Amino acid sequence: MYCRLAPILAALLAASGCMHVRVRSQDLLRPDEPPAAAHLAAGYVVEDALIQRSDRVVGITRAHRPGNKVMVIFCGGDGFHRSIEGGPVLAALAREADVVLFDYPGFGTSTGTPSPDSILDNARAAAEYASHLSTPAGQNEVLYGFSLGGVVAAQLAGERPFDGVVLEATAPDVDSWARSQVPWFAKPLVRIDLDPALARIDSARALASFPGSILILAGEHDKRAPPALSRKLAQRLKAMGVKADLQDIPRAGHGDIYKSPLYRSAIDRFLAGLRGAP
Repeated sequence: MYCRLAPILAALLAASGCMHVRVRSQDLLRPDEPPAAAHLAAGYVVEDALIQRSDRVVGITRAHRPGNKVMVIFCGGDGFHRSIEGGPVLAALAREADVVLFDYPGFGTSTGTPSPDSILDNARAAAEYASHLSTPAGQNEVLYGFSLGGVVAAQLAGERPFDGVVLEATAPDVDSWARSQVPWFAKPLVRIDLDPALARIDSARALASFPGSILILAGEHDKRAPPALSRKLAQRLKAMGVKADLQDIPRAGHGDIYKSPLYRSAIDRFLAGLRGAP
């Protein structure tokens, strides 16, 4: 609630006596947007599942429709709950593709404690779940990573084969992201000391041998994952001979990219290429 109320309070403080500021209930309270709230095309079915993974449970949602030639496995950001933000994800991606969502350890219906290893292993579990589904012959599998999920998707794509990877609002490595969060005036005074487990995470290095197509999406006004990070990732991948296309989305902030018509055209074009459509 604080994040939604802060702009209103700022407006009140800056207002003169003749200015009227209206505070509505929807400015303070917004409902969850779970997968069931998504308005999907006719024929789609949304199903939830719990799968056992070693000493924990992984919560999964699948939206599918007979005949889809692509399956997208979505790796969310650091606060992603499929029961809260799953609806917009399905609305954006479940158009000509099946979509699998999952919760990280300790989030939603997934149990366990989040760590770099357990987060990646939940992504592995979702990919293995998807690979055992009854799907059309020759269905292409795509990993989609948003923010923190971009790092997760890159690590997973370096371990097992996928036909494509989409990386939205992410970074080439954790070190670059951490440094981007320090204001320019404070850089001489701040020393970044990353946990070794985080310092080892390098998305570009993980994708160095990826044989498929990669789409990188960057929001022009993104403060949490500045577009310079996405550009650096694209440059490193291209220098290693990896096929990676970068799409800058004007006026988009963190988590707003999917609202842009440019996003829709970029995703549709990317998935159509995997399906072999013109």
